[in-house]
Amino acid sequence: MKQQGFFQLIVIVLIFIIILSLFGVSLTSLFNNKTIRENFSVLWNGISYIWNTFLSAPVRILGRLIFDSIKEPLLRALSPN
Repeated sequence: MKQQGFFQLIVIVLIFIIILSLFGVSLTSLFNNKTIRENFSVLWNGISYIWNTFLSAPVRILGRLIFDSIKEPLLRALSPN
């Protein structure tokens, strides 16, 4: 089932690249464009700031709570007793 989703993602990416090519967009020129790189750099820095400042700790706490609530029942189910 997961392989089907991965295959669909690859097909979507290929179709997207073909559509860009039909519109005359060069991926090489996009990746080499200084303005686009700077814009993505600003975007990435903003996302990193938000993650590190606001989201990292709550997500870790939530992940630990979920892990701890699943760990004990899972270990009991897997034990040979």
